[in-house]
Amino acid sequence: MKSDLSKVEVGQIIFTIQYGLVEVIEIDNDPDFPIRVESGSWYSLNGLYCIEDKYPSAFLKNPFL
Repeated sequence: MKSDLSKVEVGQIIFTIQYGLVEVIEIDNDPDFPIRVESGSWYSLNGLYCIEDKYPSAFLKNPFL
């Protein structure tokens, strides 16, 4: 399952495995993890939660529906 968060904007709601539906509150210039959500977590543009992840944890919509 792939995730592409390259076009998300501040204020947009995304789905994360860790927290469910969350709002994007900041997009930083960090090359690794530029997307910050309301829980305080940061995600990469391909949805990874940390560098060690093999699979994405953040998606534009719930991938399980």
